[in-house]
Amino acid sequence: IEVSAERLRHNLLVFQEQVSGWQVAPVLKSNAYGHGLELVADILKNEAAPFFVVDSYFEAVSLRHQGIKTPLLVIGFVFPEDLVNNFLKDVSFVITSLEQLKQVAGLIEKSQTIHLKIDSGMRRQGLLPNELAEAVEIIKKTSLLKLDGACSHLADGEDAAFSAEQIKVWSDSAELFKEEYRDWET
Repeated sequence: IEVSAERLRHNLLVFQEQVSGWQVAPVLKSNAYGHGLELVADILKNEAAPFFVVDSYFEAVSLRHQGIKTPLLVIGFVFPEDLVNNFLKDVSFVITSLEQLKQVAGLIEKSQTIHLKIDSGMRRQGLLPNELAEAVEIIKKTSLLKLDGACSHLADGEDAAFSAEQIKVWSDSAELFKEEYRDWET
């Protein structure tokens, strides 16, 4: 496979221009979808990306060993023990269940940033909407946990009503976080 650094940077710029006012985070998970994790990260490391998205703690470690300093978001499951004992700087982890959040809160001994994944309808992973208030309380009581974002994964389909319901769940969840974390930038 041949990777064009120029075209890769151009593609990122095109996405950034299409969503003016928003930030675009390149997803490099699963070895940058087979294109080479370290290679793609090295090409994009000087671009205006808020962070890179990787799948695993292993990928985060690999990028840090490669000298990539761009902040990272690990979206795949990480065992609570590995999450709280990690030694990497500028790495945030996605919490995919209320149980995982409770385990992390019970083990944490140093400051750690997290994202919460919201199940907006895909039913694969994420906190259910009725679990969000409890999750917010756990995070607020655990001073070492810093919530720096929320995410979801919308299920694709041709059912417009189902898509609209997923968007409503996400929008309602986002409103809850905006209310609870007024200092967040939107």
